[in-house]
Amino acid sequence: MSILVIDDEKGLRDMLCYALRRRRYKVRAEDSAEAGIAAARTEDFDVIICDVMMPGMNGIQALAILKSEHPATEVILVTGYPDTETAAQVMAQGAFDYLAKPYELAALCALLEKAVANKRAGALRTGTEL
Repeated sequence: MSILVIDDEKGLRDMLCYALRRRRYKVRAEDSAEAGIAAARTEDFDVIICDVMMPGMNGIQALAILKSEHPATEVILVTGYPDTETAAQVMAQGAFDYLAKPYELAALCALLEKAVANKRAGALRTGTEL
């Protein structure tokens, strides 16, 4: 499974990448929505984990671009400031899920597995290759 992590908080980003790599996921990290979108244009990811609150383009804006350019890629948005209105908005825009920080790594990994299974099921339904 290939994962793109987009988060402006270096410590959190580094810790998450380390933990996911120890679980044998292929991980790439970017520190801004703009850099994450650029990475997604050059590499295929199964799942993108994107922070909502970042300087410049925020995660909600990035979600719209990512889903329009890569509709089969699952996007999980994470935030330290969760609210039901934002959750409803991002889910309506195609996010796979919306998590509040701090989250348990085991819960995130379970969600990643569900996201990949969903992506693969979609590929089977449409007859596209992964």
